[in-house]
Amino acid sequence: MPPRVSSNWRDRLRASGPRRRIALITALAVMAVVTLLLVFDWNWLRGPLERRIARSTSRDVAIGSVDGQWQRGPRLVVRDVAVGHADARGVPLFRAETVYFDLTLAPLLRGELRLTEVGLTSARIQLHRDKDGRVNWAAASKRDEPTHRDDEREPLWKRIHIGTLALDDVVLTLRDEKSQVEARARVDTLPPREQTARWRTRVTVTGRYEDSPFAGEALTGPFITLRDTGTPFPFRARVDVGRTRVEADGEVADLLGDTSIDARLVIAGPTLSSLYPTLPIVLPSTPPYRLQGRLRLHERIYRLDDIIGRIGRSDFRGNGEFDTRGERPMLTATLVSERLALADLGAAIGIPQTDAARAAQTRVFPDEKFDIPRLNAMNADVSLTARRLIVRPEVPLEDLELRVGLAAGVLTLKPLQFGFAGGEIVSTIVLDARMKPMAAEAAIDLRRVQFARLFPTLDTNRVSAGELGAQIRLSGRGQSVASLLGSANGTVAAAMSGGRISHTVIAAASLDGGKLLPLLLRGDEPVAVRCAALSMAVEKGVARTHLFVLDAETARIDGEGAIDLRAERFALELDSKPKEPSILSVRAPLNVEGTFRDPRVTVSSGTLLRGGAAIALAAVNPLAALIPLIETGPGDDANCAQLLAPVESAAKQARQASDWPPPVSKKSAAARR
Repeated sequence: MPPRVSSNWRDRLRASGPRRRIALITALAVMAVVTLLLVFDWNWLRGPLERRIARSTSRDVAIGSVDGQWQRGPRLVVRDVAVGHADARGVPLFRAETVYFDLTLAPLLRGELRLTEVGLTSARIQLHRDKDGRVNWAAASKRDEPTHRDDEREPLWKRIHIGTLALDDVVLTLRDEKSQVEARARVDTLPPREQTARWRTRVTVTGRYEDSPFAGEALTGPFITLRDTGTPFPFRARVDVGRTRVEADGEVADLLGDTSIDARLVIAGPTLSSLYPTLPIVLPSTPPYRLQGRLRLHERIYRLDDIIGRIGRSDFRGNGEFDTRGERPMLTATLVSERLALADLGAAIGIPQTDAARAAQTRVFPDEKFDIPRLNAMNADVSLTARRLIVRPEVPLEDLELRVGLAAGVLTLKPLQFGFAGGEIVSTIVLDARMKPMAAEAAIDLRRVQFARLFPTLDTNRVSAGELGAQIRLSGRGQSVASLLGSANGTVAAAMSGGRISHTVIAAASLDGGKLLPLLLRGDEPVAVRCAALSMAVEKGVARTHLFVLDAETARIDGEGAIDLRAERFALELDSKPKEPSILSVRAPLNVEGTFRDPRVTVSSGTLLRGGAAIALAAVNPLAALIPLIETGPGDDANCAQLLAPVESAAKQARQASDWPPPVSKKSAAARR
């Protein structure tokens, strides 16, 4: 009797090794699947699929036909698919000529649905969100009886693992009334003559965001990675939003999962502030800019490295990070500038950027309101070092070191440090946007400021020397720089000990023609400064002098007056008392007053009286006309130790001069002898 085939087959299978048994079983399974694909009437699934999708989405679903194929694995092809809106009105939410799904067999044996690839051909997708935030793509309430199975509680798409998506002639339309966005994106496979090893797909986008139109185009690889693959696909994109252009070239992966990006980025536009709220990054108003760098996104952290850019006339380089994981996004950046035009940062506090705008501005202090919502939109820690400042010739600013902290609506500038006239200005400024109106505090120290470099455009400074120190402490409330200063309270103190000052300046301040004329003829010369002190109290935006003295070798100048920060007006009276006899002196107080934009210097009525007396005496005897103009030199040396005591904190900011104690004037020295 011949041996039975089945018995021999079983015997050979038992005798084979484990690997061969697995291979045989797999081959039989593949043969069974292929046979099923060839003989099974797949249209039998059309009805169950329509009902299953309709029950999961609470939408009407229509399918034209269903077919099974083998494409490097099992593929399910669905044609003429339409998914309606939840309310069954208007254009369908989704319509496609062909949708195919490539499946993985092994997960099916475990009850998992894993799609290695999903393809759409000639598809139209209509997305809409109304002003109340309701969206038409969210799962609607189920029309069938509810079920309590756990796997039914989440949307169908969340329980299906999708690898990649292949798109051809796919158009997505978005109308978002809440964000005021209208967009249309089309995805197409490139014609064969335009395809390369890297570029297979083109995406074109048009639309409008608020009042700004945008348009762009991107090239990608053959597939768009969606979820859980970790496989990046290349892209090259250009988008214009209003006058802002963004260009990127790199790779992106896992668009529906933990999206990651690695790309070279170039962005240019009229002002950095226009990026908000398109990007949730609060940046200051600036002149036109262009920045480039390497952008990387991983686990919701954006990094921009190798930043190189220009803003107006300023250059920048550095690195930055934007972390979106917390309740408030966090911006961290370190920037360095070789040449920084200070005017390019002025727009951040409301200073006009054009000559015409500056000419039309009636105030000196910026009165543009701070954007409070932006200060509450994110946190930040940004440092900036500028090695050279570009400013007007008469402004002795040299360099800048700045660190900006923004946390929960509180903006801190610490330090805000300038190189200034050979010394430095070191400041800490705090703006609290949680308060209404906003509160501000400023602590400003002037340290070792070179008196000779305070006014770079004046020739008289070449014979001046000495170091100044000052302390300013102010606090105020307001919505702009102007309103903050207009409500300020605090103190101002300044001091100088030792040094030299132009004799021409002292003679002019003293209205001493007898001293001034020879200086104009033979040239200027230095005069020793014994000490100088200024103390002012600021209340409700008005600063009034408590102490104002400049004690030089040849004269002592006392002053008093007030500065109105709200009205931007001031009135100061300077009274000079020469320490040496002179003729042709009309000694009388000088008035320095006016607005910050239009200051003027006038002489007091005492000058007119002395001039009138000289004219009257000239009618009697020409030589007698000199009598009112004779200066006997009543000025005395100030007690500098006593004078500097009230401004000791400011005096500490100035380095002690090598000739301390201050020199004694010739008059005082003669009296002592």
